[in-house]
Amino acid sequence: MRRLAVALLFAALMVQTPAKAQDDPLVKMLENSVTYQDGAHFLATLDLSLKTAPQRSQELIRKALLLAPDKEKEILALIAPEQIPVIVLADGASAESRIATLNAPEPEPGFFAARAWDGEVSLGGSLLTGNTNEKALSLGLKLVRVSESWEHHFALVGDYSRNEERTTKERILANYNSKYFAWDRGYAFGLVNFELDTFSEFDWRTSQAVGVGYRVVERENMSWDLEGGPGVRETKLASDGVELEFIGVARSNYNWHITDTIDFTNLSSLFLGSERTTISNDAGFTAKFTEKLSGRLSLYFKYDTSVPAGQENLDTATRASIVYDF
Repeated sequence: MRRLAVALLFAALMVQTPAKAQDDPLVKMLENSVTYQDGAHFLATLDLSLKTAPQRSQELIRKALLLAPDKEKEILALIAPEQIPVIVLADGASAESRIATLNAPEPEPGFFAARAWDGEVSLGGSLLTGNTNEKALSLGLKLVRVSESWEHHFALVGDYSRNEERTTKERILANYNSKYFAWDRGYAFGLVNFELDTFSEFDWRTSQAVGVGYRVVERENMSWDLEGGPGVRETKLASDGVELEFIGVARSNYNWHITDTIDFTNLSSLFLGSERTTISNDAGFTAKFTEKLSGRLSLYFKYDTSVPAGQENLDTATRASIVYDF
C-alpha cells in the first residue's frame, strides 16, 4: 500500500513538474528535427508533440519559435483553435494577436513599385516584308500589373537593321492599355498607341482611345477580351505635315495557356478613320525552357488602306526571340 502511494505521488510530481530540457523527449525531438533543411519534418514533429501534450502547448510553441524563427507563421498555424486565446509568446504578445498580424493582407504596392509589375524582355531576329524587305534585329519589352479591379498592360517592340553604313530599318511599336473592371466581366479601358517607322508612309503616328470591353472567356487557362470605342489619331506623314482624324477602335485580345510550357497569344486591332483604316494582328507561340527563359515565334502584320504612291499597303514581321521573364 505504501509503495502504491509513493508511486502515485511520483506520477503526480512528473505531471506537474516539467522535465529538464535535456531529458525531455518532446523537446529533444524538436531539436533534432530542425536540422532537416526543408523544415517539413520539424513542423510535423511539432504538430505531433502538440497533439500528444496539449497541456504543454505554450512551452512547445515558444521552443519551436526559438529553434526556427523564420517559420513563425507555419508554427503558429499548428496551434489548436481552443489553445490560441490562452497562449502567450516569449515576447509577451498573445498568439491570437500575432496570428492576426501575420494573416493580415499586405497593403497594395504603389503604381510605380517594381514588385507590383510582372514583365519580360526579348531579343531575337525579324524577317520583314512590305515597305522593307530584309532581316533585322528585334528587341521587346512587356509589363503587366493586375490588381483587384485594374489591369495595366505595356508593350514595346523595335526592329532595327543596318546595311554597311546606312540604316535600312528603324521601327518602334509601343502601346499602353489600362482596364478598370467596374462590372462582373465588363470594363472601361484607355488605350495609347505609338508607332515610329521612318521607312513607311509616315514618320510617326499616335492613337488614343477610350471605350468599354467585355471578357468573353475567363477560364484558368484561357481569356478573351473584346473592346471598342472612339478615339483620335495623329499622323506625321513623310511627305507632308501632321494629319489629325477621329477614329473608331476595336480590339480582340486572346490568351491560351495550352500546357504548362506552351502559350498562344493573339492581339487583333482595327483603327477605322476618315482618312485611312489600319488593321493589325500580332500572334505568337511561346515555349518555356526554364522558369525564367522561353523561346517565342510570332507573326505581325499591319495593313493600311491608304498609302502614298510607291508604298506597300501590307507590312509583315516574322520574329524568333529568346524571352527572359522577371
